[in-house]
Amino acid sequence: MNYGDVFTGKGILLIVIGVFSTLLTMAVSGYLSQRTAHSPREKEVD
Repeated sequence: MNYGDVFTGKGILLIVIGVFSTLLTMAVSGYLSQRTAHSPREKEVD
């Protein structure tokens, strides 16, 4: 399959949007997992 037509013209924009979206998803997931791991509820169980 040839996907060269997808990346001509606005291809760089699509790549930038894809990379930004991936980084944003990773950042939000990391933040939420850290916040969940250090929640005050965990201290009440001890």
